[in-house]
Amino acid sequence: MKKCLLPIFFCFLLFCMQSIMAQKDYSAIDRYAKKAPPGISRLYKPLTHYLTDRYSSDDEKARSIAVWIMNNIRYDTKVYRTDKRKKLSPDRILNKRKAICQGYCDLFEAMCTEAGLNARTIVGYDKGGDYEPADIFVRDDHAWNAVNIEGKWQLLDLTWGAGYVIPKRQLFRRLLYLVFDVPFKQKYKFIKHLDFGYFFTNPDTFAIDHLPAHPWWQLTTEKSIKAYEKDTTVKNRLAPVEYSDGASAGIPDIDNSQEPVAYLKKALAAFKFNPKNYRILAEGKALYASKWFVQTRKDKNMEDKKKVEVYDSCKTVVDEAKDAIKMYIHYTGEERNLRKIKNKEYQKASNSFNKDQKHHIAAETQKSTATISNTERQIAKIKAENKNLRNELSDMNRVKIPERAKKSVRIVSKDQLNFYSKKNSDSLALLQNAVDTLVSQNENGRFVSLDKNEGNIDSLIWVNCSLIYKKAITRVFFFDWNYKQAVDTLQYRHFAVTNGKDSLFAEETTLFKDIAGNEQQQTSLAAQTRNKYAQQLKFYYSLYATCTDSILTELKLKDSCREVKVAWREYNNDRMVQNDREIQRLKSKKRAITALRRELRTEKRYNNREIYFENRRYKYFNKKYFLFYKREKKKAIVYYKNLSKLKKAIQVTDTECKKKIKEDERKEKEAVEKAK
Repeated sequence: MKKCLLPIFFCFLLFCMQSIMAQKDYSAIDRYAKKAPPGISRLYKPLTHYLTDRYSSDDEKARSIAVWIMNNIRYDTKVYRTDKRKKLSPDRILNKRKAICQGYCDLFEAMCTEAGLNARTIVGYDKGGDYEPADIFVRDDHAWNAVNIEGKWQLLDLTWGAGYVIPKRQLFRRLLYLVFDVPFKQKYKFIKHLDFGYFFTNPDTFAIDHLPAHPWWQLTTEKSIKAYEKDTTVKNRLAPVEYSDGASAGIPDIDNSQEPVAYLKKALAAFKFNPKNYRILAEGKALYASKWFVQTRKDKNMEDKKKVEVYDSCKTVVDEAKDAIKMYIHYTGEERNLRKIKNKEYQKASNSFNKDQKHHIAAETQKSTATISNTERQIAKIKAENKNLRNELSDMNRVKIPERAKKSVRIVSKDQLNFYSKKNSDSLALLQNAVDTLVSQNENGRFVSLDKNEGNIDSLIWVNCSLIYKKAITRVFFFDWNYKQAVDTLQYRHFAVTNGKDSLFAEETTLFKDIAGNEQQQTSLAAQTRNKYAQQLKFYYSLYATCTDSILTELKLKDSCREVKVAWREYNNDRMVQNDREIQRLKSKKRAITALRRELRTEKRYNNREIYFENRRYKYFNKKYFLFYKREKKKAIVYYKNLSKLKKAIQVTDTECKKKIKEDERKEKEAVEKAK
């Protein structure tokens, strides 16, 4: 029973140790490493012993070294910008306090070796720096480390863990470029920000944006270069830090071998993994040829004929390396062309979007202009009605009670007159109530909705201007393809806001049409009301002129005529007051729409500037692609010339060796002839 439980106990113990490793707290080690005295930090050996001698476990030593490097070595942005790379010794890096990725790796590897740790430098492909989504990877231009901790390999990238590089604003230089086309060189600055998400990272997580040129360093299920190119995601740096348990993958012996054939085998393995990376193939073959050539030349025990065979083989390998360099230039051109196509498609999509926005603004401006014209016509109609009302008042004042006929024989009963008056009063009341209701619908309903609508349109216009400004700033000052998502997000918001604005303009047009229809109904009902008053007054006047004296006295027709005139006059005055208020409201709306039209012109100006900035961005990136291609081509040509020099040196040595062989053969032949 005990024998059965023993393996289970060991498995449980191993699981607990791995959990402790994954959740280990390194805060005390970090504090100690950050407080290293400056006096010992100029030479890597004493610095290494200071950082690691107090610790017994490998992971603590590696952590102490890594934290000190991330905290004290800054990224060399000048080398990043100019690409003038030089291999520096660890002590030189400590004195400069600056390095690029290769320098970080060399320093970490040297300090780990001094501390008794097995560390390696890994070269490969990354999704930082000049990377753009959907790129093809034709060169391995990044380096990071792996360190063996208790028999398992752990991955770490001290360059990315130390901080990040962002472009400097260079406002004045950028404005000169944008306005006067004065070229400028982009400068960068390093932002120190320790990120332990790249320390002892899980290999699967690490492979999201780090892919080794030699596939055995993935330390997990192999991920192809095509899958890496298609997957444009990058590691989430805001995710909580989780340390890996390490991987016990077998690393081939050639990885750390200094033999000439090892360089060739590694290059062939890397080229097989990524057939577009001819540079690594050329470098591997060049190293193989040069080291084999040097070893052969120094070997005094090797026969001259054997050396000639080696030299001929080296020349062949150098020629293959030169052909690989030509192919590298070709694929660098392909990379540039793909980037130009992508840049053109992005510019085309952006300009198409901006032109659509321009059409939206033109349509909204046209609607505003039509609304202003309709409002002016409506004001003119109301003024015409007021003129008619004033004319009626003038005519009313001039009309006198008619003379009575000499023979007034018309007889009307009081009940008949009351019935007529009541019927007429009810009709007038209904008409006046209908007009008041229509006035209320406009005043308390549609005009209030218009106020809200105009406020919303105004705010949306300025939201659009703000979004366009942000897009322009992002394009001009910060844009690279990592910021594309931010620009696209602003673009989507801009599109949504524009659609909302279009809906509000359509609603405003509808409201103005409803107001115009309402006012037309008011005018019609008001005319009917006045006509009723006119008919009533005419009836009273005719009755006054033809009825008998007794009925005139009994019905008080003269007073009734006066009351109708007073009511009619009051109604006309009230109607003119209503019309004046309506005119003021319409004028206010006209001023508001005119202001919106001015703001639309501002939005149009912003939109035109965005099109201008997008075209400038397009040209800038095309020029950047050309300069990058030119720089890589220049480096490749220099490398090609160095290969030619190497071949020439091999050729000279080979010629001398062949002459020596011929000379030896001649002497041997002479000796044989003499012996005969």
